Amino acid sequence: MNEVGGDGFLLSPAYLPGSVEEFVELVVPILQKRGLARTEYVENGTLRDNMRALNA
Repeated sequence: MNEVGGDGFLLSPAYLPGSVEEFVELVVPILQKRGLARTEYVENGTLRDNMRALNA
């Protein structure tokens, strides 16, 4: 992501139910530690509020 400027992730579950939950529990914390996924959102905010916070 640092080299090509990616701005998100596109997920396609390999199996249901459970694969999305496993991704959130196992992969997202690793991405957060690497600074590739945010750890905080605007509390009680709108999508617009969160997008502004992302670009701040």
